[in-house]
Amino acid sequence: MLETSLSLAHLVHRGTAAGRPPIVILAHGYGSNEADLFDLAPLLDPRITLICPRAPLVLGPGSFAWFDISFTTRGIVADPAEVRHATGRMARFVAEISATWDVPASHIVIGGFSQGGSIAALLLLTQPEQVAGALILSGLLPDEALAEIPPHVALPTRRCFVSHGSADQVIPIAHGRGIPARLAGLGVAAEYHEYPMGHTIDGACLGDMRRWLASWVDALPTA
Repeated sequence: MLETSLSLAHLVHRGTAAGRPPIVILAHGYGSNEADLFDLAPLLDPRITLICPRAPLVLGPGSFAWFDISFTTRGIVADPAEVRHATGRMARFVAEISATWDVPASHIVIGGFSQGGSIAALLLLTQPEQVAGALILSGLLPDEALAEIPPHVALPTRRCFVSHGSADQVIPIAHGRGIPARLAGLGVAAEYHEYPMGHTIDGACLGDMRRWLASWVDALPTA
């Protein structure tokens, strides 16, 4: 059931963990909606509570975006001000989830696919105190937004999982391959995986993501 009590409408799949649950927030891509990644819930570690928010920019019926984009000869281009605003909207939502569920940042991982992966990466880099890590699935790091990221002492302690398809026809593989080095330059170590897939999440990617998330949950305090 769609929940609308917070600043972003969202779907919730409750995990089995008692007390303060590990929470994964997954942001959908451009032109999609909150239901797109929600089907992954039963395929993830059962202890995890999955929350899938709906982006605020309406493109059409059932079609939403975090910020507007243009396809140019230089590739995908976005207005830095819009990207900042969208990241701020997600930061507000993450803070609301933390307060509503009474969980600290160590119990929250932000993630997303395509444009949602960009939002997840930027949230991690600009507000690392809000999350334990990020899942960047077939996403990219906007150059304009990266130029504005301030230094954060918390970044080297954060986790990051990056995946991309070598046959991605929407966001070329070069973007995925470049993310780990760019994150390393900001002090973040990323686990990078590349798959023979297009702009999607295949079974191998899902398996690696499940393992990565399980290792994070295993390390959380039980009390």
